[in-house]
Order: sequence, then C-alpha cells, then structure tokens
Amino acid sequence: MKLHSFSSHKEFKTRVFDFLLENEAENCLLLGLLGGMESNPGRYPVAYFWAVTSNDKVVGAAWMTPPFPLGLTTMPPEGLALLRDAVREISHQPSQVIGPNEGSLQFKTLWAKLDRSHIKSPKMAQRIFQLTEVLPPRKTTGLMRVATENDLDLLIDWNIRFAQDCGMSYDPSSAKSSAKDDAVRAINRKNRHLWCIDGEPVAMASADGKTPRGIRISWVYTPNKFRGRGYASAAVAELSQKMLDEGRDFCFLYTDLANPTSNSIYQKIGYKPVSDSALYDLQ
Repeated sequence: MKLHSFSSHKEFKTRVFDFLLENEAENCLLLGLLGGMESNPGRYPVAYFWAVTSNDKVVGAAWMTPPFPLGLTTMPPEGLALLRDAVREISHQPSQVIGPNEGSLQFKTLWAKLDRSHIKSPKMAQRIFQLTEVLPPRKTTGLMRVATENDLDLLIDWNIRFAQDCGMSYDPSSAKSSAKDDAVRAINRKNRHLWCIDGEPVAMASADGKTPRGIRISWVYTPNKFRGRGYASAAVAELSQKMLDEGRDFCFLYTDLANPTSNSIYQKIGYKPVSDSALYDLQ
C-alpha cells in the first residue's frame, strides 16, 4: 500500500475522481470542494491532498485546507497509518479530523497514540442523507427567494448564529469578517435562499458543493423565535425540488445526530440516510 501526495488539486482530482464517484453521497464534501476549487482556485491559499493506493488502485483519499479539519474518505487501516505519518510532516498541523465514523476514530487513535477506551466521544456525530424525490411537507405560509446584497447584514448575523448552533463557531478574532466573506460569496453565487413571511426572512438554506450528479444543501438555519413552524422544512423542500428541476439527480445534506428534530424533518421530506460521519478533536 502506498500514499501519494499532491500539490495540485487538478492532479489529485484526476487520480481519485473515479474512486470518489463510487460513493458520491458519502464523498460529497470532497467532490464539492474540488468543484469549487476549479471555479475559484484562489479561495484556499494552502491545500494538501493525499491518495492511498493498493496495487495502483485508489482505496482512499484525504485532504486539508487550513484552518479547516483534515478530511478523510473510507480507507484501510494501513492507509490511515501512512497518512498519519505524512500529516505529521506538514507545516499546518490539523486540530480536527472529519470522516466516516470508523476511519476518523482510527485516525484519532493513531494520532494520539491512545487506546480507544481513552478517547472521548466525537465533537460532532453526523449523518449524510440523500434525496431523489421531494415529499411535500405540511403546508406553511411564506415564499422562498434568493438572497441579495440588501440581505448582507442579515446573512452575516445568521452565518455567525448558524456556526454557533453547529458547534463549529468562527474564530472569535475574525468572526464577523469570516461571516461576511461567506455571505458575500453566497450572494454573488446566488445560492443562498431565504424563506420569507410577508417579506420578512424567517429561515435560510443554501445549495452549494456541486458534485457530478448532485448538490449539497447546507446553511439551514431558523432564528429561535421562528422555530417550530415548518419554515426550515419548507425552505429545504422547495430548494431541493428546485435543484432536481434544474437537472440534478439528487441532493445531499449533513445532519447533527444530536439534533433529533432536524434528522426527523429531513426524512419527512424525502431524505434517506446514506452513512455516518464523525468530527474529532486532535489537539
């Protein structure tokens, strides 16, 4: 088994693309990242890519765009050990790892040189869902529209609140500027959508991270005072249907397993579980 490092996302994509497509939903984060780097190559000034091969066949992949976590696909334990050794040598050391449950736990174990019994629960346990047909949610009032420059301040505030809810808050020293960068990018791409009641935004959702046949639904957020009224369900359902109508075969999304409400509402509108993912702290 061998580990290969890549300095170019294009070379990396050429090497691992067929492997990633074998499980497109499970690998939607990396596929979406590679697609985004093609359209905006300067977004990540530093990026690391690795592929694990056995008899010249790709059996795993990993990536990191600091300061974001080290990301993993499924791969054999031997590949994880090779990856651990390679990551130890790079300039930007990861603070977290995200990937399939077993792989991320194994990497955490190797990284910390600890027995599994000494490892705490993951910082976040997630589930990947996939939808091919939208089941209409219970009726609620409101209309969906694309966010515009007039919504910039709102998106900045909601981006910060969304990150806090997810337990992956922005760096406090740069929270507002980072949230603004994300908001401006979403407005420019026209992929952030707002659910509005009488013109007032009450929930948001985004469609981003395109894969060859699908797209990821993310940034789903409803302020506390508007929760429990079906606004997020309506926004996700309508946005998912919009993506299918535009030619995608399916939509993906991640949920926090600690939030039973979100896991329930997504399944009610047609999302089905694909696989589980975990985020572990490494430091």
